[in-house]
Amino acid sequence: MNILKPFITVAIMMLCAATSVGTAVPDTINLAGLWRFQLDPMGFGMTPGSELYLSRLSETIMLPGSTDTGGKGVKNTASYVDRLSRKYEYLGQAWYQREVTIPDQWKDRNITLDLERCHWITTLYVDGKKAGSDERLSTPHRRDLTKELTPGVHVITVCVDNRAPYPMDQWAHGITEYTQTNWNGITGKMTLTARPESHITDMAFYPDVDSHSVKIITSANITAPSRLSIEITGPDGNKVAAKAIEAAAGDSVLTIVINLGTSASGTSSTLLFTPSRPLLTAMPVPTPAADASACVKLPGANTIYESTASTVISGARSTAPYGPLPAIPPPIRPTGFVSSPS
Repeated sequence: MNILKPFITVAIMMLCAATSVGTAVPDTINLAGLWRFQLDPMGFGMTPGSELYLSRLSETIMLPGSTDTGGKGVKNTASYVDRLSRKYEYLGQAWYQREVTIPDQWKDRNITLDLERCHWITTLYVDGKKAGSDERLSTPHRRDLTKELTPGVHVITVCVDNRAPYPMDQWAHGITEYTQTNWNGITGKMTLTARPESHITDMAFYPDVDSHSVKIITSANITAPSRLSIEITGPDGNKVAAKAIEAAAGDSVLTIVINLGTSASGTSSTLLFTPSRPLLTAMPVPTPAADASACVKLPGANTIYESTASTVISGARSTAPYGPLPAIPPPIRPTGFVSSPS
């Protein structure tokens, strides 16, 4: 069997913006803590005249957490033999609410709300106005709140509904009492994150071993003329290739195809994967670092942030007994936003 996969490290030159001199302001607000709370078993909280998102909720609960861990719902005295026995059970809508103060330094920045491990459907309100809804079980519920969250104090209200919105068997994984139980709540990270107006939102890597190249498709929000630069280095730290493209205001998708180079024999000069040397696929998201190695500057701006991202890019081909693999695998995506702090 012959499997070839290029191993490369990608140094991503970030989109940067100038900031004023002053006290540093965090780019993230942690929403974990004490929230106001109210059960809504009849589901009246969204009906005219009974809007709970316009009211100050009457109880409290700690988040991240669930109605079970908060002692909310119907106290259970039964001991089941065919499934987990919960201390408290609840099915329906539950409301969570708190204030948040947006700093003045977040003005004109992109603000995103991330709620991890929501179970199940969330409906979001900001200052009594609906800001969106989501129903994903396996990925964070993410919402752009740039327009809603201006500097000052705001009220965030989230309705979580753990009723199944679709017909499902009682054994369906993740949403029934016979698996992880059908809890109501938000049990993962809860954050507000501020990013520059010009920022990268997603990156997908499409390697091609036959052409010794990799195509990088970047989704971004570009509000000013910018440059995206990418440098590729091997495991030894030596540069394999580099390329930069200009981005105009309004651009949302940027595509770069980088030739990784070939040796005199016509084979790829990039270190390749073999069964005896398996290289795992990974894509750490860049984080601020004083000893970083790459940066992009907006015209007229000072370099204020540098960072490096690493990845193993897997393009593959093989012979029997495993059968052929696709020449271009599904894209490898980072686990979050790639952006620079102010």
